[in-house]
Amino acid sequence: MATVDLQSADLIVTAVSVPATAVFGAPITFSWTVRNSGTDPAVEGWKDQAWLSADATYSADDIALLATPVSPPEGAVPLGENVPYTQTVTVNLPLNASLGNGIYYIVVKADSQNQQPENNEN
Repeated sequence: MATVDLQSADLIVTAVSVPATAVFGAPITFSWTVRNSGTDPAVEGWKDQAWLSADATYSADDIALLATPVSPPEGAVPLGENVPYTQTVTVNLPLNASLGNGIYYIVVKADSQNQQPENNEN
């Protein structure tokens, strides 16, 4: 019998920075940081996505804020073990009669299309 030490990347969002207030229909600038917490470099092309959510967890009824998911910044791929990158975007918040005033969350998922094999796809 032999053992094999399997190595893989694990892309996680470690921080999301948003302004304290925002207005529906107006631009909002926010940023997020992704770190490869795995044991192998992330070498596949992947894209991150952000959603507007009524709670702090992504669900199918959340509203995508990016028209298309964004790739990591130039030079971030391959992303080595414990190496982070930060993205900053400006988007218009949706103007939708079904969205009332209140607290909303911006939820970001690294590798939103599961292009990069990871040891934890959650």
